[in-house]
Amino acid sequence: MPIQSAPSTTSVHFRNAAGFVGAEPGAYVYLAWTGEAMSSADMRALYNEALQALKQLRLTKILSDHRQMPPILPIDQQWLAQDWVPRAIGEASYECCAVVQSQNVFNRLGTAQVIMQLTAPLVIKYFDDLAAAAAWLQRQ
Repeated sequence: MPIQSAPSTTSVHFRNAAGFVGAEPGAYVYLAWTGEAMSSADMRALYNEALQALKQLRLTKILSDHRQMPPILPIDQQWLAQDWVPRAIGEASYECCAVVQSQNVFNRLGTAQVIMQLTAPLVIKYFDDLAAAAAWLQRQ
């Protein structure tokens, strides 16, 4: 499946079989998925590249477009909540995430599991529309 359309000014920083990491200049990092089955290695590579983009571009927000994201394996849910999010907060002052939700109920459940495991402070808001998510992030 193709990646759904990204915001028009998004530049791509990294791409693999699972998706891509881009950036909306001066605003946020954009993370999107291809819809293909994803390995833990591909998913973790995308998130680690998103962290690098946050640091390099001195951004603190992510727009995570889950519309084509497959379900997140439990081991990766734990990794996101207990490893990646705390590192992103500590290394890049990550503070805000807009999630454009998947229609896949298993992805929604996996995302909810990650959020429930978080112990670090992070502002997260869910959207069904990419433009609304981007506009909200711009106001944060």
